[in-house]
This record gives sequence, structure tokens and C-alpha cells, in this order.
Amino acid sequence: MVGAVLVYNHYLESYYSIDSAKAFLSRAETAPTPDLMADALQESRALIPKSGNPVWWLPTTRTDFGLIQNDMAGLIDLARAIGGLSREQEAYQAGMDTLRGKIMTLGDQLGEAAGYHFLNLTSVFLGIVWVLGFAVVLYLRSKQQVAIREEEILTT
Repeated sequence: MVGAVLVYNHYLESYYSIDSAKAFLSRAETAPTPDLMADALQESRALIPKSGNPVWWLPTTRTDFGLIQNDMAGLIDLARAIGGLSREQEAYQAGMDTLRGKIMTLGDQLGEAAGYHFLNLTSVFLGIVWVLGFAVVLYLRSKQQVAIREEEILTT
């Protein structure tokens, strides 16, 4: 029971926040105006870690949260700048297409990082400790049952 609670709590703190950030990116990608895009990007940005790379054994730039944060900040600025343009201008449509493409790329990057963020050194260590603790409990329980059986044999 304790193990299930620990895994669920870790899921909420790690994977769920990244998954929610991806949902805001989907909302940003389909937003009809640059201001709504910027708002959804800001919500997404608040949910991901400020720095670090969840791929601790072979880090890549695609999964670096600091770089993803910087990309999001740039996209927010771009969306705010496009918001000042008229919808009839060609730059407005080109900017919206650029934003949508880059937001899709960020969503892919977060999806790539999400699984690794859940499976970090802490979770691996805690998983090993939990399994070892469970094994120790089973071992002690079996020793206790053997002792009870030996006592029953001696008393009969």
C-alpha cells in the first residue's frame, strides 16, 4: 500500500506536471489568437522544471528543461509581438504558422522528456529500497513461520 502511494505521489509530481504542460501546448497550438497562444504557453512554462535534464545517463539538448524554458520564453515574446499586427498582414499569418510549428516541436520534446523525468535517480533508488524492504519483510516472516513450526514439532 505504501509503495502504491509513493508511486502515485511521484507520478503527480513528475510525469503529470509534464503531461499537463503538454496539454497547454496543445491548447496554444490551436489557439485562434496570438494572445491566447501566449497565455497557454505561459501556463505550460509554469508547469515544467526551470532547469535540468531528465535523461541523466545520456543527456540531449532536446530534453534539457532549461533550453525548453528559453524556447518557450522566446515563443511567448513572438506571440505578443504578432498580437500587435493586423490579421490581414502576411507577417501575421507567417508568424502564426511559425508559432504553431515550434509549439508542436516543443510538445514533442516534452513528450520525449516526460518518461525520463518520471524515471529519475531518486525514483530508481526508492524503488530498489522498497523492493529490498519488501524482501526483508518476507524473509523475516518466513523465518518466523519456520520457528513456529519447529516449536510445534518439539512440543508434540
